[in-house]
Amino acid sequence: MYSLSRVFMNITFFNVMHQELNTSDLNKIIALKMQHWSYPEHEQKGWIDHNLLPNDHHLLMKDEKGSLLAYLNLVNVIINTESYCNEFVGIGNVCVDRTLQGKGYGLILMQYCMFMINKNDLSGLLLCKTHLASFYQKAGWKLYNGSVKLMDTDFNEAVLFSKLLTANQIFINKSF
Repeated sequence: MYSLSRVFMNITFFNVMHQELNTSDLNKIIALKMQHWSYPEHEQKGWIDHNLLPNDHHLLMKDEKGSLLAYLNLVNVIINTESYCNEFVGIGNVCVDRTLQGKGYGLILMQYCMFMINKNDLSGLLLCKTHLASFYQKAGWKLYNGSVKLMDTDFNEAVLFSKLLTANQIFINKSF
């Protein structure tokens, strides 16, 4: 069922394809997301059903008891620039259990995500609020300074990449 797991410091990472996500893990993801985004359970589930495709991934960070400590999703995204069109892995919904915030779990999650991206010779993309960019930079993400269109709308928050991108303007085909 799980395509990859790695154990680190009594925590285990599970990389699960969306089409293989079980109900128990889906419910844990929704509960964790509800700590950070104040939408009811049915709207959280609706967002996941509407925005994640069968071959997108969930990265779950659990303790030895199976409790979900932190989470993010990885989706396939197309980026167009002035000179090329390329596939990227979009990182979204990054969150850590509120009782564990400030204890390094988010940084470990993001460093593991970066490890997975680099190991598979992929390029990662992360969109976030500007005030969070410095956190992601600690995990190795590179801040992008050009202009961004997200589904034909100007995106005026922070954009980070796993590898430095020098294009002056990018166009992202979907939100994540």
